Amino acid sequence: MPAPHQATTGRRAPSAKNDPMTSEPPTRQLPACPTCGAGLVPVVFGSAEHGSELWAMAARGEVHLGGCLIRVGVPPWWCPACACEVPDEEAR
Repeated sequence: MPAPHQATTGRRAPSAKNDPMTSEPPTRQLPACPTCGAGLVPVVFGSAEHGSELWAMAARGEVHLGGCLIRVGVPPWWCPACACEVPDEEAR
């Protein structure tokens, strides 16, 4: 009988290095602001409870909190350097 962590096909269990549940997600290049050239961050809507991971991401400058009410027509990108909202078609 195979060990609980081994597949019955005889292959070894995946290593943590290749495991999608434990490996870091690939980093992607964020678009630049058309006004000042700084990196843009995505605008996130919804209720961000104080102390939550979303709140921490905003504190680190990884996202911009757009508020708990989703507004139609609000650009999806925010420039933390010049405080402008940037629509998709202008993000480069």
